[in-house]
Amino acid sequence: MTNDTLLKGLVTHGHCKRSEGRIARFSNEIGSNCSSLGRYSIGQKYNGSFGIAYKMHGLDNTNRNAFERFIVLHSHSCIPDNEQEDDICESEGCPTVSPRTLAQLSKHLDASLLPVLVWIYAS
Repeated sequence: MTNDTLLKGLVTHGHCKRSEGRIARFSNEIGSNCSSLGRYSIGQKYNGSFGIAYKMHGLDNTNRNAFERFIVLHSHSCIPDNEQEDDICESEGCPTVSPRTLAQLSKHLDASLLPVLVWIYAS
């Protein structure tokens, strides 16, 4: 295991019922449409309304409702591959990446024999 970066990509956060401003808010509340901070275990892959997606299981008090909230890792065409000056679209709480980024991520997730941990944090 190394500390090398395997992949970089943009990820959007939840819109929190369309909160005002550019400051991200976070919540574990069902129906909040916010992203939740903390550690997640990547679960089962499936084909959903946005195509390939991965179920997510919250491992902390700050995200323990993730599975019940249907928080999944998925892609959406509104997410660009590269940083841009303008705001990008927001999700309903799911970490959402570009289709290209998810295709690259899927190669690593599908090949992993061990559980994959994702940590969502505010910088």
